[in-house]
Amino acid sequence: MNTDVNYEDRIIHERAEKVNMIKKITFISVAFLFLLIILSAIKFVDAGDRRVVTRFGKVSRVLDPGVHMIIPFVENSTKYEVRTQKIEVGADSASKDLQTVTTVIALNFNVDPNRVGELYADVRTDYVHRIIQPSIQEAVKASTALFNAEALITQRTEVRDEI
Repeated sequence: MNTDVNYEDRIIHERAEKVNMIKKITFISVAFLFLLIILSAIKFVDAGDRRVVTRFGKVSRVLDPGVHMIIPFVENSTKYEVRTQKIEVGADSASKDLQTVTTVIALNFNVDPNRVGELYADVRTDYVHRIIQPSIQEAVKASTALFNAEALITQRTEVRDEI
C-alpha cells in the first residue's frame, strides 16, 4: 500500500510539473508576442528621412526625425528620403537637323519634406519612374530639337541650360 501511495504521488507530481511547464511556455509565448507587438509599434525616423503614416490606406500624418509610436495592425508607415538624391536617365531624341541624339542626364533632386504626405497620396513611392524620368526625357527631346547636331557639341553649356 505504501508503494501505491508513492506511485500516485509521483503521478500527481509529474502532472503538476507538466502543467507548470505548459504555464511557463504559455507565459513566455504571450510575453514574446506582446514584445513583438510593442516593437512593431515603435518607428525610428532618421535625419534626412520622413515616414508617411497611413491608417487603413489613407494618409493620417507625416513623422519627422525621431522616435514615434504607431498603432500596430491599424497604421502602416512608408519611408521617404528627403536628402538630395542623384539619378541618371538615358534619353534618345533628334536634333534640329534630324540627327539621332543619345543623352545621359544626371539629375540631383530632393523631395520637399513638407509635401511628402501629398506625394504619397498622389503617386505612392514610385515617383522617380512616374514623374521624374518622363519629365527628363520630355525636356531632353524638346531642348535638343532646338539645336542642330554641331551646336549640341559646341554649345554644351547652352544645351544644358535649356534642358
